[in-house]
Formats: sequence, C-alpha cells, structure tokens
Amino acid sequence: MITEQSERPFPDGRVLAELTALRVFLHRHLVEDVMPFWTNNALDRELGGLYSFLAPDGTVLDSNKSIVSNTRALYTFSALVRHIDDRPEWRRAADSIYRFLLENGRDEQGFWVYLVDRDGRTVIGENSLVVEAFAIAGLVEYHRISGEEEATVIARTSYNNARARMARPGTYKTAPYPVPPGMRPHREVMQFSLAFCELGDAVRDREILEAGRRLGRDVLDHFYDPEREVLYEYIGLDDRPDRETPAGRCMVPGHAIETLWFQMHNFGRIHPRDEVSARRAAEMLRPALEIGWDPEYGGILLGLDIEGKQPEFWKFGTMKRWWPVTEALPACLMAWEILREPWCLDWYRRIHQWAFERFPDSVHGDWHQNLTREGKPIRDAGDLEGLEPAAREWIELDLKVKDPFHLPRGLITAINTLDRLT
Repeated sequence: MITEQSERPFPDGRVLAELTALRVFLHRHLVEDVMPFWTNNALDRELGGLYSFLAPDGTVLDSNKSIVSNTRALYTFSALVRHIDDRPEWRRAADSIYRFLLENGRDEQGFWVYLVDRDGRTVIGENSLVVEAFAIAGLVEYHRISGEEEATVIARTSYNNARARMARPGTYKTAPYPVPPGMRPHREVMQFSLAFCELGDAVRDREILEAGRRLGRDVLDHFYDPEREVLYEYIGLDDRPDRETPAGRCMVPGHAIETLWFQMHNFGRIHPRDEVSARRAAEMLRPALEIGWDPEYGGILLGLDIEGKQPEFWKFGTMKRWWPVTEALPACLMAWEILREPWCLDWYRRIHQWAFERFPDSVHGDWHQNLTREGKPIRDAGDLEGLEPAAREWIELDLKVKDPFHLPRGLITAINTLDRLT
C-alpha cells in the first residue's frame, strides 16, 4: 500500500482511490493495532491517570506518572472520541485522566508539575514550560467532548502563565532539553503556536488566537532561514541565526516537520485564515524532508549539524525515533491538500513504506519507539552499545518513556486530512 513513486500527478480518480484505501488502512491500524496496547496496559483503573513508563510488551516499569504524558494522553483519548469514534472506553479514559490531572497535576502557584507517584504526590515539581502547552492541548480537546468549563478555565491560566514566562527568555525551565544561554528554542514557540490557536478558537478569544498566530509567524519569519532552507532549533535572542556554535547550527528534522504542519493548520484552517502563510509552510516542508532524510539507510534523522560539523549539538542524532515519521505522515498529506504538487504524495509514500516496514510491533501492538540508524529496534542497553557514547544515559532518562501521543495524533490528523480529501 502507498509504495509507488511517481514523477507526475495521478489522474484524479486514481489519487482518490489511493487516498480512500489509505484512509481505511490508517483507521484500522489506529483502532486495531495501536490503541488496544494503551487501553489494555497503560490505564491505572484503580487510582486514575496513565502509566508512562512501559516496556514494549506493556509491562509497567515504574508506577510514577509523567504529567507530560498524562496531558498528552488526555488530548489523544479526547481526540479519538471527537474524531474517530465515541467509544465508552476512550471516553472513560479521558475522564479518568482529566480527574487525575485536576487533582494532582499542578502546584500551589498553578504551574504544572513534571512527575508524580502513583497516588499523585509530586516527585519532580515544575520543571518544563512546555508542559503548559501540552496541558492546554489536552484540556481544550477534553472540553470539546465534555463541555467541561473548568477545563478551559485551567487552560486560560496555563496560557497566562506561559505567556508571562516566555516574555523572559532564559528564566524558565525546559526539561528535558536545556536551552543554550543567549538563545531562543524553537520547541516552545512551536508547541505554544498550536496550543494558543486551539484555545483561542475553542473559547472564541481573539487575543489568545492572535498570540498563537504571532508565534506561528515567529516560526516562519525567524527560525526559518530562506537562504539555506533550514529551520533552526535555536536562534539568538536578537532573532538571528548563530552559525558559529553547535547549537546555532542544530536542526531537528522532526521538529521542523511537526511545526510546519502546525502552521499549515493554524493559518489554513483556524479563523481568521491566512492562506499565503499556510502555503508558505507547505512549501517549506520539502527542504525539511530532503535535509532530514538519511540518504544511506532511509528514515528521518533525529538531529544534525547543518554544516556537517562534529560533534553535533543534538544527542543521538543518527537514531531513528518513531515520532518524526508520525509527524511527517500528516504533514505530507496536508501539504498535498494545499499545494497539489506531486512531491507531497511521493514523499508520503516513501516515508509510509519505510516506517510501516520497521516501526509497528506485530507482537505487542503499538510501535517500536527507537531504532538504530540502520532501522533495527532498540530493546535494551546492549543494543545501544557502540551506537553513541552516551547510550546508557539514554536508557536511564528517556528510553523507557512511552505515551500515546505522537503516533495516535499523527494517525488521527492524517485521517482527518484524508476525510477532507476524499
């Protein structure tokens, strides 16, 4: 399915048949292969919330609960109800996660904490500004399926907290990715551009909507270098690229791809529309894919130095993680929706074939989250030895984190786009 390359657009009927079949395939994969892993293994049916440290077979490795993962899971289960099917098990999961977050997710100042134990007691307090963005996304989507007004009240608080802190670069925490001194990170601007636009749209607040649109313009106007066709991960506080430092030369292809579909959505679908900016974001996608694609083994690289210098700023740059391709699938379809240019579907087919041949876990469900550069699943520390010098740090800090977000969201967004196209 969706493997054929083409140099010219297919006749309309053939494209329609292809996209219709793709929609069926992605829907079935989401409902039958991906979500059962989460409903069977990750939900704490006794105390609420979602476990976020899981082995590939679903075994709970640590009963502590990541608030990042729980806010993202709130988005996913709510979006499933809203866009895919109003299944009681999905709605119950969203309700449970919402109540757990309401009771345990924030500190006395109203900031979202980072990690709690199974009972909800704080283990790591406020530690990352971006949690506010994921919280807004989850709360907005939950409000849309439940009508729960308190969800939007809390989302507005998160909006105010985030805006106040973003106005003071260098003063807020950014775990797990420290920001180099004197630089601005793309990751926060990207996430809040979408979160603010969705919140502003949901509560019909022009000020919030405009704040999201300004962040979207920040991505397109400042983080993107039109001369090199590169979207930088970090720029100076003066909004200029800094090619003299490893951080300034850093590109994270998955983030570039993710932010571009955000802006296609923000400018193309959320009122008031700006189709020129949406088209511009779609056109930026092609060089992001070309730069990020591994010419030797295929797949999307995790991080790179745009001048090829060593050492690269982004750790584990040659690793093939699941999330960049899950962002690329809807991005290519959205670009096709806007541009109708052959490269959009050509790139979709290439990424789809590479990803579906390697990432799905046919034994346990869901996807393998981490592959070597060659495309082989990483299961334990032994698999990582020799891959990168800091491999064991990866095992300790990140490898066991697993949550239902990038993959389900990518499939839901792709299905929604295909619904519009077919």
